[in-house]
Amino acid sequence: KGFDDSYVSTYLMSRRETTSHLPIEKSMYELATKEGDYTVLSLEYGIGKEATLSSGTTNLNYFVNSYTGIKRFIRDRYWGFTFDVVPLQGKVWYPKEVENCPVLFIIHGNHSMTVDSYLGYEYIGNHLASRGYVVVSVDENVLNYYIDQGLESENAGRAALLLENMKQIEKYNQTPDGELYQKMDFNHIALAGHSR
Repeated sequence: KGFDDSYVSTYLMSRRETTSHLPIEKSMYELATKEGDYTVLSLEYGIGKEATLSSGTTNLNYFVNSYTGIKRFIRDRYWGFTFDVVPLQGKVWYPKEVENCPVLFIIHGNHSMTVDSYLGYEYIGNHLASRGYVVVSVDENVLNYYIDQGLESENAGRAALLLENMKQIEKYNQTPDGELYQKMDFNHIALAGHSR
């Protein structure tokens, strides 16, 4: 459900107060924040019992080959896999009633690899899906820091992991009888993220 915090509701209340002198029909803020008419569904893809859709893996060894020793051993044990078989995983929000929607891929920043930051985009995923978009939050936690040190030169690995996730989502879009079949228009893609 995202991170429990009141910042979204606090922000929404402050914006309503500052735009209250405008007619509602002319307030760009009101138009932008109005929930859409579509029913929002969501699912997780990846490897494991919590995933609705099963995914593949990708090899990121090339991007982290200088990361060795006990810290790499601990990371491998924590994840239960090595950098040559990194699962493609994330969360998708989509509108139930429509197909061929524009798709937004969101990538989280660098933080402790033990925090599932990709799940913190539920507020925007729900909002945009209600307005006819498909939103994919890509899990790149495997490339985040652990203990007191991050990976060295892993940014290219982040890009490669994003591209492999995009290919996986496109496969779901082309799989007849799947939950995401023909939901997305891959001629209309946007990227969002922060930090890393």
